[in-house]
Amino acid sequence: MIVRNLLCGMGAFLCLNLLCLSLRPESVFENKSLSYFGTCLDTLLPYALSLLVFAGFIHRAIGHMPRAKPFVQTARILRILSLFMVGLVVTPYSVGPEIKLAHTIVAMVASDIMLGLTFWLALFVRRDRVSVSLLITQVTAGILAGLALLDKGGLFLAGEMVYVLAFGAILARTIHLTHPAP
Repeated sequence: MIVRNLLCGMGAFLCLNLLCLSLRPESVFENKSLSYFGTCLDTLLPYALSLLVFAGFIHRAIGHMPRAKPFVQTARILRILSLFMVGLVVTPYSVGPEIKLAHTIVAMVASDIMLGLTFWLALFVRRDRVSVSLLITQVTAGILAGLALLDKGGLFLAGEMVYVLAFGAILARTIHLTHPAP
């Protein structure tokens, strides 16, 4: 149930953001972020749902986690991450400079939480080639997204999507391998 919930959350996140992308294809070429979808009337609902549904499935997964290492720590971190996901929804950056600053901080902290959890899972909980490859994928996607901000290269949105999906993949895989479903 843990992995199924995580995969459902990731699937909803991916599908709803792909819907946003189909409604706003210019977002790729104008070097927009996923957060851009939260500022447009036609993509606001699917964007918000992508984060809220993902956060909801994370909470469902947490409810099925064993009360032992590494699950207690993982659950604690995921609870915090899900709160930041909600924070992204309630701070659309187009409202004003203060809200934009809050949104930027929330997004950066959420990104750091994902990366920190990925490092821990890949290097300390389940170190193998696939885990390290997913970690490298996530780091590379983050670097590409960051570089896209500097030169307006159009890879920001793609980098964000790959970053989140690599995070979800290593999370689901690690949990599956350390606590297989009955």
